[in-house]
Amino acid sequence: MSWFNSRKNKHPLETQAALDGLKAMAWPAFEALIGAAFRQRGYSVEPTGKGGLEGDVDIFLRKDGLTELVQCKQWKTQQVAVVTVRELWGLVAHHHADAVKIISAGRFATDAEQFAHGKAIDLIDGERLLELVRGVRIPQPGDNVEQAPVPAKSAATPTCPRCSAAMFKRFNPQLSQIYWGCIMYPRCKGTRTI
Repeated sequence: MSWFNSRKNKHPLETQAALDGLKAMAWPAFEALIGAAFRQRGYSVEPTGKGGLEGDVDIFLRKDGLTELVQCKQWKTQQVAVVTVRELWGLVAHHHADAVKIISAGRFATDAEQFAHGKAIDLIDGERLLELVRGVRIPQPGDNVEQAPVPAKSAATPTCPRCSAAMFKRFNPQLSQIYWGCIMYPRCKGTRTI
């Protein structure tokens, strides 16, 4: 049985009820649902097993030689801020990925959409989320679903000295200098010299 029946919702109240149902899901069930949705679309799905830690990747997707990152944590957020989108964009380089997908049952702030424009960032809002999970069966205990190991962190990429998050290369135009900056910026302003 699928989580969301195969007929299209036409009434706004039905759509809102479906979104409310997604928001009421426990974190592990929601992540399993998203993984199942991408498996049905031909992706290899690799959960990171980090248990929903903020500011990190939840799932690695692989298909046609490309790697995409997925963050599901924002599924209950009414409006995802630009800082979240920036943080996840920084993780694309850190994980040597090709793109990132950020999933929310709500919406994305205008500045988040502007930041994502022209980049390999897929912002999946409430309506697209419903399309993604329509007809998807939630994996049950004992189901045989692929679980591949998570790629190891690159030895060349340091961790932040303040919060231990990943870092990415940044450029200081005033000093004409490249340095490592924390992906959690502006919440964390940790840096390292190169």
